[in-house]
Formats: sequence, C-alpha cells, structure tokens
Amino acid sequence: MFTKSSVRNNAAIIFIITVCAFFYIGNAWSPSSYSLALNAIGVEAQPDFGHARQIRTDEYWVQTPLTQALVNNGFNRFNNTSLYNEDLRINYGLPIFDWGVLFKPTQWSYVFLSAPYAFSVYYFSLFVFFILGYQLFFEKLGLERKSAFLFSISLYFSGAIQAWWTVNASTFSFFPWVMLSLVAIRGNLLYCIVFYYFLVVWQFGNLYPAFSYALGLAGLVWLWKVVDRKEVNVRHFLCAAVAGGIAVLTVWIYFSDYIHMMKDTVYPGLRNVGGGSAISAPMLFSLIIPTAWYDANFEVLIDKGITNICEISTFSTLLPSFLLFFTFSSWRFQPSLVVASIKNNSVTFIVALLMLLWIVCDIPAEAGKYLFLNKVVANRLMLGFALLISILCVIKLKKIPLNLSMRKVIAYWVIYVLVCAVIKQSLIAIKMDVIAAIATLATMLVLMKCRQSSSLVLTGGCFVFSLCTFALFNPLQDSRPIFAKHDTAVTRQLTKEQLQNGYVLGAGLPGAIANGLGFKSVAHVNTTPQLLFWRKKFPEIPAPLLNGIFNRYAHIQLYSEQHISTPSADVIRVPERCFLNGLSTECKGVDFKN
Repeated sequence: MFTKSSVRNNAAIIFIITVCAFFYIGNAWSPSSYSLALNAIGVEAQPDFGHARQIRTDEYWVQTPLTQALVNNGFNRFNNTSLYNEDLRINYGLPIFDWGVLFKPTQWSYVFLSAPYAFSVYYFSLFVFFILGYQLFFEKLGLERKSAFLFSISLYFSGAIQAWWTVNASTFSFFPWVMLSLVAIRGNLLYCIVFYYFLVVWQFGNLYPAFSYALGLAGLVWLWKVVDRKEVNVRHFLCAAVAGGIAVLTVWIYFSDYIHMMKDTVYPGLRNVGGGSAISAPMLFSLIIPTAWYDANFEVLIDKGITNICEISTFSTLLPSFLLFFTFSSWRFQPSLVVASIKNNSVTFIVALLMLLWIVCDIPAEAGKYLFLNKVVANRLMLGFALLISILCVIKLKKIPLNLSMRKVIAYWVIYVLVCAVIKQSLIAIKMDVIAAIATLATMLVLMKCRQSSSLVLTGGCFVFSLCTFALFNPLQDSRPIFAKHDTAVTRQLTKEQLQNGYVLGAGLPGAIANGLGFKSVAHVNTTPQLLFWRKKFPEIPAPLLNGIFNRYAHIQLYSEQHISTPSADVIRVPERCFLNGLSTECKGVDFKN
C-alpha cells in the first residue's frame, strides 16, 4: 500500500517532470552547442538560454552533424551523403532505422516527429531516465523519496555529468536501470528480460567502455550494500548470468563490424595507459570542494597543462563535505572498529582501494591489463570513484544522527567561501561560489526552520548548490535551426563547389559540420579508418607508415602545408593541394612530419 505522503511525493515528481517536458520539448530545446557551427556558416544564432561551449566539440563537430547526416540520409546505416560512405553504426548511438533501434528507446520519436522535436525528446528523455533512475538507485540505500529525488538532480548538475552530458548521456542515464533490474531478479525471474534489455540499451546508447567500466565498479559496491546475500540463490545467479551473456552477444553482433575495424587502430583501439595522472590529486580534492578548479565562466584555473574542463570535472556534490563537517566532532578512532568495518565491507574496501590506486599511483599499463584497467584513463575512473563516494555518503547519512544548527551551517559556508577565495585568489573568480553559497545557505536555513529532516536539509542544499553552479554549463538551444536549410554565402559557395566537382573541400568547417549540412566534404571525421581511400590518394607512402597515420578515429583537416601530420591522436592534417585536381588523382611527393 502507498502512504498518502508517498502518493503526494510521486504526484509532485510527475507534475514537475511533465511541466519541464512541456516547456523543453515545446521549444525544441537541446543542450547542443551547435550555434557555434551555425555562426561559422554565417547564421546568426544563439541559444535561448546560456552559452554555447567551445569545449563541446565532440558534440557540435561530430555527434550532432552525424545526426543531421543520418536524417538527410533517410536514417540508413551507411552515410551516402558522405565522401567516404562510412558506416554510421559506431560508438555514438545514432538513430539508425535498423533492428538496433529497438534498443534505443530515447530515439523512437524520430519515427513520428520531425527531427528538431525528436532531437529534443532524445535529450529530455535521457534527463528523465537519469533523474528517476538515480532517485530509485539511492532509495534502495534507504534515502527517503524527496531526498533521493533532490540528490539525483544534484548529481545531474554535477561537473562531470554536465561536461560530458551530450555524447555520454546514455551511458550515465541507463546505468542505474541496469542495476535496479539486476536487483529486481530476486523478486521475479521475469526481470531477467528487463535486465537484458537495459544492459543492451546501456551499450547501444554509447559504446564507450571506459565510463561503463568505471560505473560498473561503483555498481559492485551498491549491490553489496543493497542485496541480502541470503535471499540470492543459484537460480537467480544463473538467470542473471544468462541474461548478461545474451546481452553481450547482442552487443557483439550489432557492433561486430565496428569492433573489428577499431580493435587494432592506433587510436583508440591500441590505447594502453598506466595509472595515475597529474590531475588526480586535484580531482580527488574536488570531491570535497566541487567548484575548486574553475571560475565563474567555467575556465580551468589549475596549472597542470589542462584547459579542458571535461578532464578535471568530477561526479560530485556537496554531500561528502557536508558529512565531514557536520559529523567530524563525533569521530572516534578505534582500531578494533576499523578492522571490523573492513571485514564487514570487504568488497567495498577492495573496489575503493583498487580504484584509488589506479587514479593516484604511477602504475605501469602492463600491471593493469589483467583487469582491463590499461584501457581506462585515470581521470575517467574518477567518474565511478565519485559515485562510490556518493553511495557511501548516502549510507552514512542514514546511519549517523545529525544535529544541525544554524550556527554550524553558517560556519560551513563561511569556511567554504574562504577556501575558494584562497584557491582562486580573485573576487571575480569566486563570484559563482558566493552566489551559490548565499542561495544554498538560505535554503538550508529555511528547511531547518520548517523542521525538515537532516537528510532533506543536506540534499536540499546539494540540490540548490548544483543548480547555482553547473546548471548554466550547457545551453538551451532551439533545435529547429540545427536541422533547417540555410542560405548563406558559405552554403552557396559549397553548393556551387559540389555541383562543379561532386565534392567540397570543407577546409573552413571542422569535424563533420560540412557533411551534416549535406555536402560530400573531404574535411570530415573518419569515425572508422578509411585506409582504402587514403591508400589510393597517397600510393607512395609505405603501407606501415600509412597504417600508422590513417588507421585511427580522426578529424581530417586540410591545410596549406606540403606534408601530412598528426598533431594529436585524433587529428590528421593533409595538404589541401592533394584535392584540388580531383578525388581520384594520386598525390605524390608527400612526406609525413609530426
């Protein structure tokens, strides 16, 4: 039976989501930064709210243009609007109308809605799956519904999720549903089918093993905490194993061509990384102070050779620092209790130690290959470690009584702002921290005045703080201009060029932007290697060297130099002159310089 309070809470949550859906989808909004691409072709476009982010190139240079190309291509698997005719069944979960669409529920609206609104539904539905999934995820740990709902929104507006949201949104959103369906098998074996479905959906949305691995390790700890091992029998285990095995087989069958093409590529297939990173310690610190390493404009402040906020952001909220501050006076170090706690939480301890060692220590790649850690960059593993910390904090929040006082809450925020001021050393840089501190302090005091539970006060504080910080990172972009046809000087020139030559150079448009607009562009993103094309173009380059250059995921860029270069792992620069006399013309006398 549902209690009156749970019915009210459920109704309130449904009402909030429905209202948000009405405004979000009605305006065809998305978190895309594609307005930067529109500006590049001469269209004056700005998001309705917020700012497009230059750093989101994997979205507005790659994922969104490939979605445009797919729409232009009639949702077919092979991109016949591209010069390379590449396979679009790749790691990005694009809305291809093949049997795989059954496992892409967030993209079903492309069947009956126009592309801009389907694009908006895609992102909003991922948001809903994220919010409700993590709400239930933390309810399983004992958090009350209102607190779990607020905390799930706090996680959504955390640094890592917002910084990586567009391309990796599916990975983040479907993970809790995989775990919830796995646990549900104890109650009904039919949930094996649900577990199989969500496991496949999780990977079809974005086949990126690093984040899946990181989240999976945190999931082991969650399972250890929520499952009563006495209730699990051999039938449950075998059923889950069979469902998981069939899911792996399904993913393999669907992506077999892609996996075959990518497994031996220079990048990312042969990636072999060791543990540790120059930014490991700062990222661990940001689990306590989430806004420590960027200013009010989301510019990275840390001097570690990192300018990409995606690389320094963590999946963290204020909850760890809240618990440290408000429970510190009750801490008692008793060796016997520490030993007993480790014994009772052996899985948690092993997983946390394993992750922490790989994040912090300079461990050779060879030592990590037996656990496949050599495929996971240390700061990618931080995603799972931060979630693990959140899991442990929620457990602690429910177990330890908190006696909050207005004096302590005020003291916390004074200290927080002072710490940020010391780190950032600029009043302008801490503007966002000050605003967030004032808003969150006021919220917490109001909740305390209304005699709300300690868990609601703290999760409510996390919620407001997250809204005041990373809620402004991604814009609200009207998707209709993204899929519209534009008549500008740039598009007219490209149209003329394609009519004359059958293709365009696309030198001024990075990534797949030109192809997304409908042009067969040399400048493009080879999401899979196009060795046959490049072998014909550069017949004088020895096969081993040509393989080392072009056997990779790469942005193909044209420039005026006379040699080929690879300035980064995912960029190949080729001489523009090689394409001035046609596609089939061999280009000779070209050297490789790095």
